[in-house]
Amino acid sequence: MPKFLLDENVPPAIGVFLQSLDFDVVHAKDSGMLGASDNQIMDLARQEERTLITFSPIPSHHGEGERRRRTFLNQQH
Repeated sequence: MPKFLLDENVPPAIGVFLQSLDFDVVHAKDSGMLGASDNQIMDLARQEERTLITFSPIPSHHGEGERRRRTFLNQQH
């Protein structure tokens, strides 16, 4: 089953919903990552092999040429 890391800009209610479906979900605030840079959040997701869910734009240069086991769910305005 996939594991998720929710960025600080994702409402905790989304995590609660995913947990109700038996997903392993951690919110950035519960990981002591409030105020962390996007790169720090992405690094944590990689280290914990979690899919990062964020509403932040993801820099296109991040991870070029590198295999990653994660997906970004992203809403750009």
